[in-house]
Amino acid sequence: MADLSKKRGIGHGLHPFPTSSTSEKTNKLQFWTTHNRMPCFVDLTELSTGVSEDEIQRDSYRWKGREGTAFFGRPKLIGELAPYFYARYRASPKEVIRTNIARLRWWWRLFDRFEGSEPVRSIEDLNELHYAAYRTNPCGSSGASFFFTLVAEARADSNLPPLYWTAIRIPPKERELPLLDDVKRLYHWLKRPAFEALRRYEHDPDAIPTKHEVVYLFAIFILNTGWNPQVAVDIDVDTCDKDGAPLSIIPHPQSDAHSIVLSKKARARNSIQSAISNNGRQLSPHNILLSLIRQTTPLRNRLKQKREELARNIASISPLTNSERDTLNAAISGITAFINSPWIYEILASPKGTFGTSAGKTNTFLPEIGRLQQAANIKISNTNAKSRTGPVFQYAAQCINSKLSETETKVSENISLTDLRDAFISWRYEKSGYSWMDAMLAAGHGNIESLRAYLRKKQHRAFSQKEFSRVTGHMWDAITAQDSPHNREDLTLVIAAKVAGASAEQIARWQAGKDRTYVGAGCINISSPPRHISPNHTDGTLCRIQRCTLCPENAILFHDSHVHLAKRIAELRYLQCNMSITSWLASDYPIEMEKTWEALAAYDSDQVSRYVKEWELAIAEKRHFPLIMDGAYE
Repeated sequence: MADLSKKRGIGHGLHPFPTSSTSEKTNKLQFWTTHNRMPCFVDLTELSTGVSEDEIQRDSYRWKGREGTAFFGRPKLIGELAPYFYARYRASPKEVIRTNIARLRWWWRLFDRFEGSEPVRSIEDLNELHYAAYRTNPCGSSGASFFFTLVAEARADSNLPPLYWTAIRIPPKERELPLLDDVKRLYHWLKRPAFEALRRYEHDPDAIPTKHEVVYLFAIFILNTGWNPQVAVDIDVDTCDKDGAPLSIIPHPQSDAHSIVLSKKARARNSIQSAISNNGRQLSPHNILLSLIRQTTPLRNRLKQKREELARNIASISPLTNSERDTLNAAISGITAFINSPWIYEILASPKGTFGTSAGKTNTFLPEIGRLQQAANIKISNTNAKSRTGPVFQYAAQCINSKLSETETKVSENISLTDLRDAFISWRYEKSGYSWMDAMLAAGHGNIESLRAYLRKKQHRAFSQKEFSRVTGHMWDAITAQDSPHNREDLTLVIAAKVAGASAEQIARWQAGKDRTYVGAGCINISSPPRHISPNHTDGTLCRIQRCTLCPENAILFHDSHVHLAKRIAELRYLQCNMSITSWLASDYPIEMEKTWEALAAYDSDQVSRYVKEWELAIAEKRHFPLIMDGAYE
């Protein structure tokens, strides 16, 4: 069988691969990570010694959900990979470490299948057979890329030939979106306990938040921001400016009635995530954070005292072993994570209907203080009739559904906090007319590729198929109906008008020059202009503004619209010459001029220039008077 390492033209390959960002490596299989909020102890020993069936049976809780099957140890292989694992992930949070160790277990079990034929003891033993086995039953593309990267770096430093193994991209499954009506009903149900919590804080300034209060406020916070739950969990409210104001809440640059809430997304290289908050709403993200910061100050002060005590211990106790020092530093980092979080609470007993201890994380040194950590796994214990534990939204849906009749539509009990982010992004995507840019801004993503996973939903695919059928139908109807050369000039515009919902009679009137706007355009919705065009519009009347190039969602231009667009260019030039430069730049006239020129780019440039000059001459000779003010509704 041919050696895959010699096929340098196959695929794109992962080797040569950029080496780790640091040259510091260790052969130890045990170490503490240095993540500032979620440090953890890393133990790769099981990959060296292996795990037997007896061990799995004795500790079934630990191996629950982890493909609980035994695997052989490979001490040399993990010893070769450990330095690169340490170099790449020594500053990673606990969840990343846990995921990557699970990925290594998957590869160890794959190699167990070759014990009798092509055993893997070292990176030198990897060959095309093992790669073929991976491709036959692949793991996730991230797990494959992770392992291939470690192997590539280890082989490069050992002067071994590259493997050129590439990960198989497995497209994610389409997921169902939660119904908007279900999200609204959950939101209204959650508002009641959230308001009750805030009222309790108002009546008792010394009240300490309980766990279920924090969870309800957290859920409302997620609904209002559209953030990933973990981004909301990781928000830092203890880092402040010189005036003591949290850096995670900053003033809005254009509105005193709003503020901007900030956090970092660890999975996206700590990129900044932002959300605009309406300060006038009691349950706005801004007000939720300020309330929790105020009420959790006593807990935060106790945590700071414990952190100072641990710091003094490190300084005073001598000598400390490396393991002891790592343990104390990890404890300090863990306490700091509690201090930075607004989602901390006082742990009470677990009566009927309150949250179980699995919903959050407790502090080893102050076990009476808890914190929401894994937001997506928050659960509630409910001992009504049957004892059961489930996600908080499942509990909310059960409460709503219990009061509905059999004929009323039930709320889905399968909605999670992560689903809320999907629903938020999809809602923005639909409301913006299916604008990828608007959805990307709502998601806080830096590129379109990251957004694709959120838009890969059955509802969006069904809408796209429906729209494609509708548009092609209108195209065919318009093509077969155009019987004169004059009509054929407006073919694409007629198709656009039909797709936008205009009737055949209305299109015919536009083509005849009737019902046109001031700039010669047809308007799809002239009796209901957008707010940004006509904020004082009176219902039941026609649009008085008619600056159509600022309203592309409603404007339809025809083959002869350039005559009146040229008129508007001449008028804007007149206005620019007869008002101060400050007033001009402060208005939206520059934007209108830019958009009008963009519209005129579709017409013959010589004709456009001629008409602009004719209109400018008409204005100079006072045969035409430019519109200086917008239309009024009085």
